[in-house]
Amino acid sequence: MKFNTKLTAEPTILTLILSTPIELNPTFIAAKISYVLDVEMSFQGRPTGTYSVYINLPNLTTANKAAYYAGVISFFELSSKERVMKTLLFDITDKLIEQVKNHEQPLKISELTLTFVKENGSSQEDIVVESISLHKHDGATPR
Repeated sequence: MKFNTKLTAEPTILTLILSTPIELNPTFIAAKISYVLDVEMSFQGRPTGTYSVYINLPNLTTANKAAYYAGVISFFELSSKERVMKTLLFDITDKLIEQVKNHEQPLKISELTLTFVKENGSSQEDIVVESISLHKHDGATPR
């Protein structure tokens, strides 16, 4: 899904509507299926910021943010006059399973909310979330 949303010093919240809902059930853990978010970003200049990424964070004042933590985005890039693309992958399987077990998400998930929270770096950075997609991997080994 295309977003073209610039990250700022304020938390950025994006909702990914799933064309095919994720169906989780109690036997899901044994199925060895994983869900990976593919976040495509672009930047120009020399970003040095760090952003925490949360999946389905109920609100910014949630006491247990770790339960929703998907990962971190850090930029240690060379300066570029041209716009540069970067793809980041986040395995969100365990977080989704826990959210379903805790009845925070339904068994059939049709949308995901991503929250990007700036931890440090310049507020003048030009970092844009271009697109986000979800990929399902069945864990089968190719022959």
